[in-house]
Amino acid sequence: MTLIIKYIAKIDVTTGEVENISTVMGGTLPEEGIISGTDPAKQIIYIPSEGWENYEHLEIYEQFWWNGEDWVNRGVKPSQYHVWNIVTKEWEQDWDFFLSRLRHERNSRLSYCDWTQAPDTALHSSVVDAWRAYRDSLRNLPEVYKNPDLEITDLEHVQWPTPPDG
Repeated sequence: MTLIIKYIAKIDVTTGEVENISTVMGGTLPEEGIISGTDPAKQIIYIPSEGWENYEHLEIYEQFWWNGEDWVNRGVKPSQYHVWNIVTKEWEQDWDFFLSRLRHERNSRLSYCDWTQAPDTALHSSVVDAWRAYRDSLRNLPEVYKNPDLEITDLEHVQWPTPPDG
């Protein structure tokens, strides 16, 4: 039986993480095994067509890792804010990344209403005060959501303050 290779994977030997998956285009294949001169060590592994029919290369890249002997399916990444923990072999939320994206969105919302706090604004003082309170609520959001026990998987799940009318 002839082995038909679907993809060629480059793996970080230390972590088992897939660094690259390429399609076999014919011609000479790179040799399977440890790539000499790489630090940390990298390895080429062939992914056969048989058994991998239902997986595209991006799915393999995200859902699988190499345990040194075989491929292990770690499941679908729960959100863009998750990273694979190579020690516990589990998806973990990357709170630093989540909070950086939260701050970025918060800063965009603050910029959008900067004009409401200008000394020459034509808004009534009660409306200016309402906008000030809204802006304070926005500034407090990173403190509210810094708790890793919260199961927030997307910025859409954040309870954003409602901007005032006017």
